[in-house]
Formats: sequence, structure tokens, C-alpha cells
Amino acid sequence: MAFCRVSKLNDAGVSRSAKGLGYEKEIRDYGLNMFGMYGRKVKLSHSEMIEDNKKDLAVNEHGLTCPLTQDCSNRCINYINPEHKKTIKALQDAGYLK
Repeated sequence: MAFCRVSKLNDAGVSRSAKGLGYEKEIRDYGLNMFGMYGRKVKLSHSEMIEDNKKDLAVNEHGLTCPLTQDCSNRCINYINPEHKKTIKALQDAGYLK
């Protein structure tokens, strides 16, 4: 959702910076996983973690390429786990989800 909101700024420099920060976060996530501190706190194998990183980066790219005419709520809803009720509520309360 954050990357989609960045796309609405229509600023290539900000989008590049966000993309770079997304890559840095994935490197951080990989490091946390090495110590069993990532996600569900279950250590993933190298290949599982690389796959997770690739999926996260693809979602980031999906958000960054959101057309100005499309609503982030509609574009990103399928990427939010419906079982993550607290996340959904927080996004709704902040006005990011309808």
C-alpha cells in the first residue's frame, strides 16, 4: 500500500528512493531470517527466503506502477491477507482502505 501511495506523488526521484528502500528492507529481512527473527520467527531456507524477497519486491513494483487514475485501495486489496484483521483495521482507520 505504501508503494502505491508513493506512485500518486508522480515524482520519479521519490519512486526511485522508495524502490531503493524496498531493496534495503529485503536485505534486512534476509539478515533477520538468519537469526530466526523474521516473519513468523521460523527460519526459512536460503531458497525460501529468496523467493519471499522476490515476491515482496514484485508487490512493491505493483504498487509503484499504479496509474494515477486508479485507487490504491482497489489496486492493493488482493495483496493484503484477509486474516490480518489488525492490519486491515489500521489501514481503514488511516483512510488507506475503504
